Amino acid sequence: MRNSLILAFVLLLLWPSGLNAVSAAPEIRVLLSSNPAESVISCEASFELMFPQIQTTLPFVAGETLMLSASGRLTWVILAAGPLAALEPLVPAHEVLWATLGPPSLGQFAGQMALAIGPFANMDSAVTAANQAQAVFPTIQIHSGYSISLITNRPYDLAWSGTSAGSALVLTSATPLSATQKRYRGSLELFWKDNNGSLELRMVNRLDLESYLYGVVPSEMTHDWSMEALKAQSVAARSFAMSKMGRNQWVTEGFDVTATVSDQVYKGYDGEYPETNRAVDLTRGQVLTFGGNIAGTPFHSCSGGFTENNENVWSGPALPYLRGVPSPGEEGSKYITWTATVATTEFIIKTEEKKGVILGELVGLQVVEQGVSGRIKTLAVEGSLGSTTLTGEQLRLVANLRSSLATIDNLISFPNQLVLLSSQGTTTVSPESAILLLSSLGLAPLPASAVAVTSAGLMPLSLAIATTQNIGATISFSGHGWGHGVGMPQWGAKAQAQEGKTYDQILLYYYTGVSLETKY
Repeated sequence: MRNSLILAFVLLLLWPSGLNAVSAAPEIRVLLSSNPAESVISCEASFELMFPQIQTTLPFVAGETLMLSASGRLTWVILAAGPLAALEPLVPAHEVLWATLGPPSLGQFAGQMALAIGPFANMDSAVTAANQAQAVFPTIQIHSGYSISLITNRPYDLAWSGTSAGSALVLTSATPLSATQKRYRGSLELFWKDNNGSLELRMVNRLDLESYLYGVVPSEMTHDWSMEALKAQSVAARSFAMSKMGRNQWVTEGFDVTATVSDQVYKGYDGEYPETNRAVDLTRGQVLTFGGNIAGTPFHSCSGGFTENNENVWSGPALPYLRGVPSPGEEGSKYITWTATVATTEFIIKTEEKKGVILGELVGLQVVEQGVSGRIKTLAVEGSLGSTTLTGEQLRLVANLRSSLATIDNLISFPNQLVLLSSQGTTTVSPESAILLLSSLGLAPLPASAVAVTSAGLMPLSLAIATTQNIGATISFSGHGWGHGVGMPQWGAKAQAQEGKTYDQILLYYYTGVSLETKY
């Protein structure tokens, strides 16, 4: 017995720095929605509503619901202010007044806990209601500001109204909270963003990073794939998230990442699976670094056989760890090859909207530049009234393509060699290296100002070489892969895992020169 007590005491002393100690994961803020429509918030267990600016908390029992209604800038009539214990008894004490004015709201107004009526769309309506309540509450104040209403099943509703942007309300529970029929670990936060007078209410899920990954990994990779692929996805997702968290944009924006493909797809508690939770747990705290910093690690579904350099897809400097590499074995994806068509008129309209130009009728398309994988980097678009260029990612949006690793099928096709006939016989030239003019003097380079006569009128000869006169009503594409093509393709990770590669080998292959480190 004495030896057991000594052992327990020694383990207790060692615990803070012992082998079994687990460091806390950092918190991440995930944008769930902007300007949410009326949303029902509830919990299967007890939960709390906190007004963080005045540090006041209201408890709720399991099953109670709150109906969120954001109203922008509105006016309230503040009847009484003070501690919660003094305000709640005022509700049953003045039932006659509430029968006339409607149920009161209890909450934060102008930086204090108060009982109020409203909100009112204009000052005249607020003054009329204030006059009706003046006899009962002689020290009435009128307050205008950002407003959030929470309709309850209590005799009073809840509200928040303030004049500065930032965190307004926070809901917490030890059990996942439900918002609009989806459950989320951690807390739910309502954050006002003021974009130069244009108000935006943001619903944010704040939780620890590992719990966040539980809802990300199965949303990004099929949960029954091999464990090594799932572990690779877990590390890539964690690294991507931590690189975004390092920007501290939540201070002004209210969030670190979105819950969509703009960052990483996140489906919350109801999207979790045991297999992917285990993959997250087995790689807890592990991230990829480059040069001592956490690497931003984009990933995508299917590369089509070769990934791409980051600077060929997005603006910004070339990153040494985001280099294009071969990615064999992706044939299991149904998007390894695909075809697509877009109406020519739709293509022109969307291009004009995207680039802010007027193009008129489509005259020509020309692939100006390609990436290391063959993805379209720059596409020239010539119209009867103007011209512009599209990046590969812009082309994906305009033409609704799976990837920019594509060819335009119904462009006029030219041979790799041209054979010119003269009095001296035939001469072979490459149209890519030289375009020559046949004259009585023999072969001579075309002048820079040369134009071609086409059915659409005069056009520069370089564009005439890639003219699209025969496209017609639709533009047809053939392509490979799904996604931007930078970083790890998930189908490539799956193929490597099936070949026996471990998750770290997969990651170090697709992210060139990175290190795998444990941060917590």
